[in-house]
Amino acid sequence: MNNVINLFFNNDESAMKAGPKIYFRGVNRIHINRFKAYTHILSNRLNHLWQVTDNISEANAVATYLEQDNDKSVICLSLYDSAPNLNPPAIDYYELNFDEKSLIKQLNQAGRKFSLSNTPQVTDQTNLTKKIRVSGLPVKASETLCQKLNQLNTNNRLYFKHVVDAINDESTIFINHMVFVVEPNDPESVNAFYALEQLREQDDLTVDQLSVILIKNQNSEVCENLFDEIYDRCDESTQVILLDVTEDNDLKTFISYVE
Repeated sequence: MNNVINLFFNNDESAMKAGPKIYFRGVNRIHINRFKAYTHILSNRLNHLWQVTDNISEANAVATYLEQDNDKSVICLSLYDSAPNLNPPAIDYYELNFDEKSLIKQLNQAGRKFSLSNTPQVTDQTNLTKKIRVSGLPVKASETLCQKLNQLNTNNRLYFKHVVDAINDESTIFINHMVFVVEPNDPESVNAFYALEQLREQDDLTVDQLSVILIKNQNSEVCENLFDEIYDRCDESTQVILLDVTEDNDLKTFISYVE
């Protein structure tokens, strides 16, 4: 037992910093603690020292809890060569197995893949394009708004990308910034927003920053009541805006806000 403890505390700090960082999403704390314990105990047989991080933007791998049709649940490890919160494609997938031999093999394979794909991080943030996804119902309204925002946008490092159905797109689990368009007089549109919120509450979709645009129309009472209802329930990462999408000046003001 002493050998295990000494092995853990004698880890080289530079090696620890060089190892992959893993972010757990929707995984029970018990499994996270198991992972920490296993990687500490087996560290002399692992090629990399894996760290658990609470910051998705610095992670190299994301472990997600998935339910399967056969009532068996798995923890899927996705490996990335850039920040996962920017929603890049995964470079590889592993189904984590807490059997000792399997876990060592999986983590060593993932670590090797991480080393091969690891490139220096971009430090000059001014050269990065900020992509904001636009979705919501009716689809035509969100698509038209997205086009107008890009037409009025004068910042060449800001780009609005239309997403037809963010709610049912299971391949997307991380979005840095989303604009969700709601038509207050359309019950289906309003329900789509609440479906989006349910996904976020269940950790099935992570949106770091959410801008909810309520399309202003002639029925001001309905618009204002829905605004108050959404505003009262939103968290600090959510912005609610009642916007006249026919007014270019209003759209330009919104663009300036999200830059």
